[in-house]
Amino acid sequence: MSTALDTVRIGGTMADRFWSKVDRSDGPEACWPWTAYRMRQGYGVFGVGGRRTALAHRVALSTVAPLAAEDMALHRCGNPACCNPAHLYAGTQHENMRDRTAHGRNPMLRKDRCPRGHTYNRVQPKRDGSVQRRCYACEYARDPRRSPYAG
Repeated sequence: MSTALDTVRIGGTMADRFWSKVDRSDGPEACWPWTAYRMRQGYGVFGVGGRRTALAHRVALSTVAPLAAEDMALHRCGNPACCNPAHLYAGTQHENMRDRTAHGRNPMLRKDRCPRGHTYNRVQPKRDGSVQRRCYACEYARDPRRSPYAG
């Protein structure tokens, strides 16, 4: 059974249509930005037939290497619009989340206040190397025994 990504890899006309939407003018080492429709997060979207779409960087990576359905296409360059296969590699969801944080695209790290409006004032390292931000005011409201003022 052939998938849309297989068609892009081997089909001439669809591959030509795909690469016509990528700006490769800055050379083989530069980022090749997707010039057609992009999602709000900056990732390119490519129509692969009917109403079916695929992420452009995922299609670009699949043109040079097979990509399993559970694999993610990660960017070495940190540019979501980049479709240069030299800047892309296959990875797991966990690696994708770590990569997102390393490139400064994790929206949770931009927040400086808890949902109730208190300033985050405690950073707690987790086993996987990430950090968890905590709010003292909310922790004490849930369990007053944890307060430094508890008797």
